[in-house]
Amino acid sequence: LVEKNSVHDVNDIASYGLGAMLSGMGAKPAVNTPNGWLDMVRTFQRAAQSSRLGIPLLYGADAIHGHSNVFGATIFPHMIGLGATRDADLQGLVACHTKLVGNRA
Repeated sequence: LVEKNSVHDVNDIASYGLGAMLSGMGAKPAVNTPNGWLDMVRTFQRAAQSSRLGIPLLYGADAIHGHSNVFGATIFPHMIGLGATRDADLQGLVACHTKLVGNRA
């Protein structure tokens, strides 16, 4: 797994046979919109599929606190803070919302 900001040349994805990349904190596309995210990941996928084996890239986004790299996204507290609320319904809603947002890309 390679963090997106560690890849400075998109051709490195195929050259090094990368199989997975992650957008961690601050690792966002130049145009931080839903279409910008889609274009960025599609560019990475094209590079991965141009490799010798042509295997698609597994791409992930660090969304443990919500999708903080996406402009206008809701950010959630740390798990310890959510646990301190003793509100299982709230914790479930946060987990569900983060997962649903993550699956739209």
